[in-house]
Formats: sequence, structure tokens, C-alpha cells
Amino acid sequence: MNHWPSLRSAVAALSAALGACSSTTPPRDGGADAGLDVASRRDSSSADVRTGSDVEAADAYFVRDVASPDAISSDAPFGDAPTGGGDGSECASPRSLCGGECVDEQTDPNHCGGCGVACAGSCLSARCLLTIASNQDHPTGIAVNGTYIYWTNQGTGALTNGSVVSAPAAGISDGGPPTVLAAGQGSPDGIVLDENRVYWTTELTGTLMSLPASAASGGVATPVTLVSGQRDPAGLAVDPARLYWTNAGGGADGGTVMSLSLGDAGAAAPATLASGQAAPVAIAVNDAGVFWTDEGAVVALPFADAAAPVVLVATTPSAIAIDGTSVYWTRLGTAANGYTDGSVLRLVRATGVVTTLATGQSVGVAIAVDGTSAYWTTRQMTGGGGNIVKVAITGGSPTTLLAGQAPRGGLAVDATSVYWASDNEGGSVLKLTPK
Repeated sequence: MNHWPSLRSAVAALSAALGACSSTTPPRDGGADAGLDVASRRDSSSADVRTGSDVEAADAYFVRDVASPDAISSDAPFGDAPTGGGDGSECASPRSLCGGECVDEQTDPNHCGGCGVACAGSCLSARCLLTIASNQDHPTGIAVNGTYIYWTNQGTGALTNGSVVSAPAAGISDGGPPTVLAAGQGSPDGIVLDENRVYWTTELTGTLMSLPASAASGGVATPVTLVSGQRDPAGLAVDPARLYWTNAGGGADGGTVMSLSLGDAGAAAPATLASGQAAPVAIAVNDAGVFWTDEGAVVALPFADAAAPVVLVATTPSAIAIDGTSVYWTRLGTAANGYTDGSVLRLVRATGVVTTLATGQSVGVAIAVDGTSAYWTTRQMTGGGGNIVKVAITGGSPTTLLAGQAPRGGLAVDATSVYWASDNEGGSVLKLTPK
């Protein structure tokens, strides 16, 4: 059926109606609207300036699933002229008065989350999304120190072309590539920082590696092998005195949890903290002890009584985080429900009380905590999509910070932002502010 005659009639009628009206200035748009097993054993000129960007590839485990916001044009109009008395009430919701114009703080990159808060990329629901790097080869582990972000790229093919990479946490101002600190790594995975150095594991070659963290700012450094001969090392943690890691690969003594005095790095054999583990992967450490996930349990080795590991709770954990009082973990759902019935839990060490913080979660790939909230990434077993989620550590309703992601193993938080690794954009590292 030909609809063109009726369309022309409608256009003509609209033109006539507009011509009969007095001339007014059409409202301008407030900026581009925002589009809106674990994957592997992989944890302006003012201070208000924020940055952000849009957020594809998947490894052999997952199918592509990408949801990215529309690009924001640099010459797009951002506000309407107010028509009232200047108290903000003259701006039609959801816009508010800012510098003499009405702006949408939910989507306007010049006023993202507040008047004058600049976002260099995508403003999504008053949060600024920045792509730190894209086209990375399966980014996995992530660590931040407030100035720089460091991550591991597992590589492709035979996984002998992995790398350790860094970039300014504020983003790369000239749009250039991130800095490759170490190339030719055999499937690097876990990565951690202390005050002076960056450490990582290589699953394929069974080593623990290190180099000065200052290499991120242009310093020249050669990676040092601290330990070799490990069986599938994955999770990694550090305190001021020692490194701790999990060997998930089986052997005569099963999976193991290991440690190495930093003073002995490269000069002494590591110590075995626990053997006979089924499949230890994620690990964390604080003043109280070492905590890790095993197949079917969350386990601890308290420093006060290091005779033997203690099973804190029988569960199906996939990621772990700790603070001064509690242990947090993501629990896998069930195959019968497509692993969409997972949960996030907290155990208070002093009482042993376990609290469920969130239910109905897809596979929890990684988790991190700060003083007030827990943050985690989810990954769908079918389709590869996932979310970045947070909840108060005291409980409450979880908040989805960003949907349509394809998170991998890395997640980190600092004072203002949350960072994660994704399969989107050919493999990317992203930042969302505020967290």
C-alpha cells in the first residue's frame, strides 16, 4: 500500500499550523540520550571534572552481546534558555537551571550529575562512563592506585602473547594507546600492587612476575621472575610483607595456596600454606589472615592460628573480597536455572553470621568492597551480557550502575570510581564515576 499521499497531507497540515503560530525559538536537545563455571578463573578545570566514553568481543566461552550508548556529538546543543524567574522552576523536568540555561544532568556531558561537572565521554544516568582502553586482547585482572590503572591481557591463540598494560586512571588525554609494561606473557591473570611494585601471575608458564609500578609513568623496567614452576597460578594478593597466590591446577597434593616473603623474592622457595584444595582460585588477605575460594567452600587461614585452614562456609563461591570485619563473596547459581539464581553474601568474622546482600544474580565474575558498599560484576552464561552492580554492605536494594556489559575477571574501586574489564569494544577497560 502506498502511504506517501497521506504523509504529504500530514506534513502540509503541520506546516500550515506552524505558520499560523507566532515565532518562537524551538527548544534545543539536552545532549545525546544514553542507550541505556565463571567465564574463566579470572578478581573542566575543577575537581568536579569527570570523564567517560562508550562501551565488543568475546572469548571462546561467551557469545557477543553489546549494548553501548549513542555517541555524543561535540557540537550538540546542551540547554534551553530559561523562561521564568531564575529559581530553576522554569526548567521543564528533568532539566535544571545551570549558568542561565536549562540542562539535563542525567545525560548532558557538560553537566553530568551536576551543574558544570564535565564528562569527556558518555553521561549515563548522571554517571560518567570512560573507556580507558579498547581493542585489548582479553583483559582480565585489574588494579588501581589512584593515579594509574594496571591490567593483564591474557592474549589470543596459544596465549603466549599476553601482556601487562597501564594507563592514567583519569584516561589518556591525547587519545593514544596505553603503555605496555610487559609483553610476551603466558596468559597473565591476577594482578596486584603495593606501594612500589606491580605483581602478576602467568597461568600458562606458571610464574609470578614483577616490575616497578613507576614504569607506568614512563620508567624503563624489565620484568623479574619471582617464582616459577607453579601449577596454573590464578588469584593473587599482597600485604606489606608477602605475596599470596592460589595454584588451581591439580597435582599430587591437589590445589595449593602459597606465599612468598617479598624480601626473599627470587632467592628462596615459596611456602605452602594449604594443600589438598579442590580448585582454589580467588584470594584476599588482610591483618586477620588469608581467605580464598575453593570448590564448594570459602576458606580462611587465620594468622593468629595458622595450624590449618578453616572452612568458613560451605557454598559455591566464584569471587571474594574482604574488609576489616567481614568476608564477601559471589555465589554461583544452579545449572537448572541457567546460573541466574546466584547471590552475593557477607560473613561477619566475629560472629559467623552470614547475610545475603543480593539474590537473582547471574554469574558473579568479580567483587570489590569499600567502606560502605560492595560492588560486583555479573555475566550471563548465555548471550554474554552482564551488569555492574552495587549494594550497601549493611544490606538494602542493589543498584545496577551499568547494564549491557560483558564483564571479565577484573574489578577495582578507588575513592571515586569503579573500574572493570569487558569483552565489549574488542576487549576494553572501563571506568564509571561516581561509583
